[in-house]
Amino acid sequence: MSWLVTIAYKKYQEAVNIFRKSLIHINDHQEGNDEIWNIYSGLGWALCKTNESKEAVEIFRKSLSLNECWNSYEGLGWALLGTKQYLEAIDAFRKSLARNYNQPKQNIDLSHICLADLYEKVG
Repeated sequence: MSWLVTIAYKKYQEAVNIFRKSLIHINDHQEGNDEIWNIYSGLGWALCKTNESKEAVEIFRKSLSLNECWNSYEGLGWALLGTKQYLEAIDAFRKSLARNYNQPKQNIDLSHICLADLYEKVG
């Protein structure tokens, strides 16, 4: 692993720890916080970046149970791809694309490319 990849991995691992601490703090002190779904989504993305796709799937599903945001559906798609659950990943990417009205064009393009690859994998 190159030094740059090692540094990036460590930063994402730090992010995982910070998001987890945030969830503990919010759950202990601010029940009903409207932004808790966003913390779960951030944790899911950080877990994806540290190759912890299985846990990321669970975390993104928790985020989506609180708010069906395109970003969490996209993250769920990537996490499901990482666990080789291709049909569910297709569904997640499609839901993300259906909700991403203001998403940057590059994200939309990447989601479409990923969908094409997934359709090829499942036949």
